[in-house]
Amino acid sequence: MQSPNLFQSVFSKHNISVGVDIGNFSVKVAQIKQKRFPKERYLSFGIREIGKEKSHDTIVGAIKEASSDAKIESNKVNLSVYGPEIIMRYITLPSLELNELSRCLEFELERYVPGKKKESMVIDYKILYSLLNNQMVVFLIALERQIIEDRINLVKEAGLTPNSINIDSLVLMNAYNAAQLYSKEVMAI
Repeated sequence: MQSPNLFQSVFSKHNISVGVDIGNFSVKVAQIKQKRFPKERYLSFGIREIGKEKSHDTIVGAIKEASSDAKIESNKVNLSVYGPEIIMRYITLPSLELNELSRCLEFELERYVPGKKKESMVIDYKILYSLLNNQMVVFLIALERQIIEDRINLVKEAGLTPNSINIDSLVLMNAYNAAQLYSKEVMAI
């Protein structure tokens, strides 16, 4: 019986995170490598223009080239999506258990995403906080499943493996919050 390597992440020499941004005009790939001993961080990146054609093959090629330019050391990548078709709403609901909340959001979705079939949508939510009047504030995100599937297919065809998918604006917020942990100086994100 092979024992699992339970301490791999604790004792590994470095952690690597790779982000891929597929924009309207270019593909950006960034890698952050953080060494534990000595504690250092390195950033490498690559940018490739997509051009006016914006065909499937052109985008896949740009992902491959930007990944090569960034000299990425992991094929697991983090993606983000953007666009007017992404619905983000703060909604107030009665306080519910998680299983009740999922069912409630199925009905509430029609109110916030009229005319869309819930089967064609990816829906996620987070309970932000509870109110004193037995209600809670929920952050709801909904977008068409096809948008995510298209991004995943592009990245897979470029030989990479999607690790996570997030929304551009939330990625920026998370980057800002993470940077605040490391530095109290002026920073650019």
